[in-house]
Parts: sequence; C-alpha cells; structure tokens
Amino acid sequence: MIVERVTYFAKPGKIEEAVELLKSMRDSLENPEKLRIYRFFFAPNNKISWEWELESVSVLGETMDKILARPEMAEWLKKLGEVMESGGTDEIYILVE
Repeated sequence: MIVERVTYFAKPGKIEEAVELLKSMRDSLENPEKLRIYRFFFAPNNKISWEWELESVSVLGETMDKILARPEMAEWLKKLGEVMESGGTDEIYILVE
C-alpha cells in the first residue's frame, strides 16, 4: 500500500474555491473515501494537502492516466491553475501497517 501526499498553496482569497475543486475531483473517484483533503490549522492559511491511499505506484499511474483522459479534466485543470499558486509538493510513501 502507498500513500500519495500532494500539497498545494491557494492564491490569496481562493482557498474555498480550491478546496471545492479538489472535493469535486475526489468525489468523482471510484473509491473517494481513499482520498482525504486537509486544510492546515497551524500553517500558512492557504495550504491544502491531500492524502490518497492506493495499492501501488503502478495503480496510481493507471488511475491518473484514466482521470487525465476524461474530457472534463482540461477545464478542471484550467480552473485549478486559476486558484492555486505554482509549485507545491508530491510525495509518495510506503504505508507501514
């Protein structure tokens, strides 16, 4: 099992819109309960992360290929770019159980 942790920074005044965009993507997944979205409490107030549990790196790649092939993703990514600062991090962890 792996966990992908992606961290973003929303543009000033765009945190709510950014969270709603990420929630809309999460809710379109086959197993939305496997992706958790976090707004930071003690951190910069525009910081957002998600953690997504997947079986393996190959499953992550296959799933992302399917998501990015969706016709609506181009518009979603455009909207995301309008509310997020460039940069951030994408980390993949091996889950120790």
